[in-house]
Amino acid sequence: MPMALYERLQSCLDIMVKKVTVRRLESDDLETVLSWRNDPRVRSHMFNSNLITAAEHLAWFKSSARDSRRCQLLVLKQDIPFGFAQFHISHCKAVADWGFYVDPNGPKGQGQALGQSVLSFGFDELKLLRVTGQVLSHNTRSIALHKRMGFSYEGELRSHHFTKSVYQNVHLFGLLASEWKNDNAVMALTERISDKTGG
Repeated sequence: MPMALYERLQSCLDIMVKKVTVRRLESDDLETVLSWRNDPRVRSHMFNSNLITAAEHLAWFKSSARDSRRCQLLVLKQDIPFGFAQFHISHCKAVADWGFYVDPNGPKGQGQALGQSVLSFGFDELKLLRVTGQVLSHNTRSIALHKRMGFSYEGELRSHHFTKSVYQNVHLFGLLASEWKNDNAVMALTERISDKTGG
């Protein structure tokens, strides 16, 4: 079995047995999320790589909470936070751009679990038709994750974003709800797992 498929199946199983959960971001989560976001291993891959102060972070949270087109999420495994994700929903309410990061000190495989759970939330709970992702060219791990999660590569904006003293290309990805739900190999096995676990 290909490793990418195995990792997706393991993430599906973790979600079904309630190891991985997703909930809305709350004010009590901000200190933890800010510590992840400001870690050089995380912010070096972001479009805004500046250090964020606690006051700026709180202002962002309050502003986002008032915006119905923004959805901030905390991802937990066995009730312990390990990742943050957000959807910025377009005016048509069916298309959203997503972004995410995980605890840089956490174990390997967190990105796969976050992607599986957050995308399921987006397509199942938010009823999105399409999710798009934009990734800086040097962020090879995020590019690989998008491909593992089934995103289609939709193009490249050349020399589009200035960071690290150079202009970097931005890779564009897209995933449709129909593609997510019709991943037959994953769905067939997860249904069998669900039957065995009583899910």
